[in-house]
Amino acid sequence: MRKIFLLLTFFFFAGLSFAQDQVQVTLSQPPPNQLRATDLWKAILINTTKSTLHITLSGTLEVKGEGIVVDGKSGLISLPPGTKMITYNDVKTGNVNFKPGNWSEAFNHTGNAPSGDYTICIHVKAEDGIEIGSSCIDQTIATIIPEESPHLTVKLIPPPPNQLKTTNLWRIVATNSSALGYNAFLITVDLKEKTTGIQVESKLRSVMISGSKSFSFNDFNLADLTYRNTKLQEAFGKNMNAPDGNYTICVYVKNEKGEEVARDCIDQTITTIIPEEVSPH
Repeated sequence: MRKIFLLLTFFFFAGLSFAQDQVQVTLSQPPPNQLRATDLWKAILINTTKSTLHITLSGTLEVKGEGIVVDGKSGLISLPPGTKMITYNDVKTGNVNFKPGNWSEAFNHTGNAPSGDYTICIHVKAEDGIEIGSSCIDQTIATIIPEESPHLTVKLIPPPPNQLKTTNLWRIVATNSSALGYNAFLITVDLKEKTTGIQVESKLRSVMISGSKSFSFNDFNLADLTYRNTKLQEAFGKNMNAPDGNYTICVYVKNEKGEEVARDCIDQTITTIIPEEVSPH
């Protein structure tokens, strides 16, 4: 009887070991001091069997002192024999749960996890719910205070009186007084009219600023140029003056967390000048 029990125990653990070995999981280590939602689902899966497996992925993010703060589950994924790279796109149709608090805001708005010691785990499960592979890695996020913080200012160069064209709307000087280069994650320029609101908005992404740097319309990505006034768009398309109005031009610089680090605004009035009639003598 004892021999039968030992034999059954052996086959049980052998079968469990075989199930665990069906899929090998290797999680990709995020860059130092970075932990974003997309980093939780970067892994290489190796199906060691000769058949296509239908699997689900369960992921957890645990932080020391807080426990599990994020958990998620993918939909059904087909995993053919061999190697498959898994990314966030493979699991975004599933569901993700955040622990109450600032965790959802941290990942969905600021982009990076708060300071802490984290453990990322992915578990691979077969259709019957049996785990057939798993892996975990650790990641530390620390608040870094640079020895010398960059001091950034931006200044719009005012257009000539009663003039507002493409050639002078985007004239900007950014100055970084720090010895360190500063990467401006996003520079936004918008033009507002007093009564009708924003007329045009443009964005420039990921610009390194060392010392003083000048910008013009040609520096801005035209794909990120949005007009909300067709008359203004037509005028600017021909490099003509903006329609009459009381305008405010603003430039904003933001860091990768979406925080505003510098801004400048100026007002400009455009009025059609009707020349006085000259009386015949």
